[in-house]
Amino acid sequence: MKTDRLDVWCSVYARQEVSVRRTQVLLDEWHYQALKQMAASGKKSVSAVIRDLVDSSLSKRDFSKDPLLDAIGIASGGRGSADIDRRLYAKTRR
Repeated sequence: MKTDRLDVWCSVYARQEVSVRRTQVLLDEWHYQALKQMAASGKKSVSAVIRDLVDSSLSKRDFSKDPLLDAIGIASGGRGSADIDRRLYAKTRR
C-alpha cells in the first residue's frame, strides 16, 4: 500500500484534546540554535518553544478587523450570485 506524501507530512494529531497539525519549517542555523537555547533554558522542546512564539504573536493580532469578515453572508437572501457584484462593489461606486 502506497502512502500519500501529503498524509505523511500533514497528519493531524490530538494533543491535550486539541487538534494539532504536524508541519515542517526550514530555519536558518542561527534561528535553530536560538530556539534550542530557549528550549533548554525553559526545559521545553523546540516544538513547544515555536508553538509558544506563534501563540504570542497571533494573540497580539486583531482578527476582528479582517476585511474579509465583511463578506460573511454577502450571498444570503436575494438572488445569490445574480446580484453579487452589486453587493460587493456598492460601497465603492458611491
